[in-house]
Amino acid sequence: MPSPEAVPTPAPEAVPTPAAATPATGPTVPPTAGPTSAATDQVRVQLARGVTDGGEAVEPGLEFPDTTERIYVVVEGAPVAVEDPNLFAHWRAVQVEGHEANADLDYVYARPGSRQARRTARGWVLWFDGPYSGFAPGAYTVELRGPVRRTIAFTVTPAAPQAGGAEAAAAARGLNVAAAALGGRIVSVTSEKNDASRSARTLIDGFPVIIDDPADCEPSCGWLSRERATDSVESHRANFPQDIVFGFHQGRRATVHAVVIDTTSFQHWYPLPFKPRQVEVWVSTTGPTEGFTRVAAAWLPARLGEHLIAFAPTPAAFVRLRVLSNYGARAVHLAEVKVLEVPGGPSSLADLPKNIAHQALGGVVSRWSSLRGHRQAAHLIDGDPATVWVSHDPAPVELVLAFHGDQVALVDRLVLTLPDERTLGHDESWPRTVVVEATAATPFEGFEEVGRFAVPQAAGDQTIPVNRRARFLRLRVTEAAEGRRVAIGEVRVLEGTAPGYTSILLTTTQELERQAAAVPPPVEDPAAAAVEQEANDTPAQANPLVPGRRVRGTIDPLGEADFFTLTVPAPTGRC
Repeated sequence: MPSPEAVPTPAPEAVPTPAAATPATGPTVPPTAGPTSAATDQVRVQLARGVTDGGEAVEPGLEFPDTTERIYVVVEGAPVAVEDPNLFAHWRAVQVEGHEANADLDYVYARPGSRQARRTARGWVLWFDGPYSGFAPGAYTVELRGPVRRTIAFTVTPAAPQAGGAEAAAAARGLNVAAAALGGRIVSVTSEKNDASRSARTLIDGFPVIIDDPADCEPSCGWLSRERATDSVESHRANFPQDIVFGFHQGRRATVHAVVIDTTSFQHWYPLPFKPRQVEVWVSTTGPTEGFTRVAAAWLPARLGEHLIAFAPTPAAFVRLRVLSNYGARAVHLAEVKVLEVPGGPSSLADLPKNIAHQALGGVVSRWSSLRGHRQAAHLIDGDPATVWVSHDPAPVELVLAFHGDQVALVDRLVLTLPDERTLGHDESWPRTVVVEATAATPFEGFEEVGRFAVPQAAGDQTIPVNRRARFLRLRVTEAAEGRRVAIGEVRVLEGTAPGYTSILLTTTQELERQAAAVPPPVEDPAAAAVEQEANDTPAQANPLVPGRRVRGTIDPLGEADFFTLTVPAPTGRC
């Protein structure tokens, strides 16, 4: 990735009107009535987007777009047409996106030497450059005090459509061609906090955050831009725009139709003021620094979660997300970004083997029989063969894999990546014999054997054919070196293709939720379940548990402790 200093900012080649994802509406605000100025026999007050050298109001009004950088108060009349009128203006955000209700913004004084006011022939002009966030959509007031006592209400409206919310994002279809697990990459970024946990590449790792160390939000906390140089409005605005350019698998073109921006934060890290407010989406089929055309613009409400920016299907080799402003923090934070390919037509990823076990694509290790300390089972599906799973026990050991939304997938083959023998501990070894089983039922039952396979004893990828539909796939290591723990670097499950089969990766979150809601709850035979016997409030009173039999119990009163005991047969083989 080029350094931030090496990333040029291309000039806009074409700026068509962006397609609206949702109507351009801001937050609900009280209606503003009245003329664009307030006047008495002696004093006239106007709000305006500009003023002439002589102090005349330019574009006066009580409604301004959120692209406005400065709002003027023009005050004219005998009481204020003096050198020091003892006049000041109090700016307040009454109900504004990203602000608390009735938040104080600024006080501006009309006096000689003021940086935010100047005298005119007929009075004074005072102005406000807005908070760090700019003039976000909502309802404002400016209250004049001194020889003029007046409160003027005005509104700021969004100049671009509002991005779709979490529900719209959950319904958006298409492969995420920006995902690193599908060959996506970060081509360039204007700035980033570091090249690891706050880098732009964390935007395409498949997770809003990945936390090993909560104290420092590591190892993947989302992208964080550089901070503004100083705490001034001018310095804050100079920190924008922030551009992130995405590329796709093998530099290919894709026909894209939406961008999903996830603003999720982990605990107290990077709250709402860090989130983007105004954004644009640009595409290019020419190169990463040229030929860009803007296809969408949107404003994002100050909410954590996913935001959808939809636009007309457009061919793209590169997609640039441009952040124009945030809600006032010293830097900008994003958790994840998806670029969705148009579904149903030719796909840029048609020939890419899709590893549906990859954790970034919804794969999980739903069960395992053994693991050794920090050699987590999740290491098997993290896409990094250097992170190795090691069992705590010698063979036999087993793992159960599941896929995006626990869906039934067409599995073509399974690939085991065996770690370099030189990295193995003295008590660790590769698997020698494995059994692969599949089920469309649950992770506990219905498994049918796919085959029993001898694993070649060599580091690297070892392929096992499956060609079976499965909701869960069980891998049993039945043989390894005598007395040694089992070590595997990665397990990949590659999705197959067949007439009429649709990749499980195209199933939307909304569709998964509907499928889950349609599943009736299990009907349980009360006679088949054991019933808790009170009193069992101490270890001596513990109820016996029978393997395979459910127990129904009650916590009464709340806070009580119930005890159960389980008898485990002594091992008959080695420990």
